[in-house]
Amino acid sequence: MGPMVFWIGSIIETFIFNYLNSKRVYKDLADRGYKVKFTGYNELDMKETPVIERFIPFFNILGIACNILEYNYTFDDMVRKLNSIDFLLPMTKEEKELYKLNPTSRNAFKIAVNDFLYRKYGNGIIYESALGTSTIIYGYDFEAQEVEIINCTGPLSNLEKDELLEFVNLILENCFIPYYEKYGSDFEYYRAILEGKETPIFLKVCEQDLNLTENLKEEDQAKLERKL
Repeated sequence: MGPMVFWIGSIIETFIFNYLNSKRVYKDLADRGYKVKFTGYNELDMKETPVIERFIPFFNILGIACNILEYNYTFDDMVRKLNSIDFLLPMTKEEKELYKLNPTSRNAFKIAVNDFLYRKYGNGIIYESALGTSTIIYGYDFEAQEVEIINCTGPLSNLEKDELLEFVNLILENCFIPYYEKYGSDFEYYRAILEGKETPIFLKVCEQDLNLTENLKEEDQAKLERKL
């Protein structure tokens, strides 16, 4: 009975320590003021004890101990490597304060995920017209290579999906020309946002504010007005 209990206990312990060791990197990076730059197509893989080895008594405990020691010894080199391949972003002042309130691996991971969601879905348009104010949240579908509407509130929410997308593209194609030209295409511009090279923009367009709509071509402006 004793050997069986030891064997089962060592297996459970190995799985627990593998999990904890794979997540502690987020806390250790946050302690240094970094967050992982998720982009939707990258992952931070940590060395773990092979699954088969986790079921072998003594060797499973030895394996996890070696992984932990190796992690501690090579962590500085890992940070330098992650920086060199543009995998990390410095935490903002607000994020550092948020992390200090709860300095755990879970909170550090949550901050990194929220940053990714902001970069991917933090773009928006506020359109003010005589009918009221509409707020559109949009992202970019990199597979379809087109803008996707995440949410819309206000008068514009009464438009059909295709009409709303046409409306949004009409504004972006005219007002975002300098950004698209800077990176060569809308795809590259939104990828720059996702990679942290640009910040998401909340564009404010007012129906009667010529300073904000002067970049729209006359025929496009008329088309926008007809949509409403």
